Amino acid sequence: MADSKIVADSDLFNTLSYEEMLQEAGWQITSRAELTAEYGASLGRLIRLEEAHEAELRELRGDAGYLEKIGRRHRSLAAIEQGLIRREMFSAV
Repeated sequence: MADSKIVADSDLFNTLSYEEMLQEAGWQITSRAELTAEYGASLGRLIRLEEAHEAELRELRGDAGYLEKIGRRHRSLAAIEQGLIRREMFSAV
């Protein structure tokens, strides 16, 4: 499922970066950490673990609940791989 393409209408999204929004709101950024790779790796591990325990999770969440959750995680991972989702951490004063 990680091969799927996610199409985003750029008109629907704010064109300002999170950093720019913080600055426009009057915050002074003191540090910024790029965490996208770590987030993608963590999500990949979570997917593998949930798939390894599929039977238990289907029993817990039901078939529809399991499929919805694992599908959402796969779509998020695809979006990370396509550069549509980033994770950053800012410190600001």
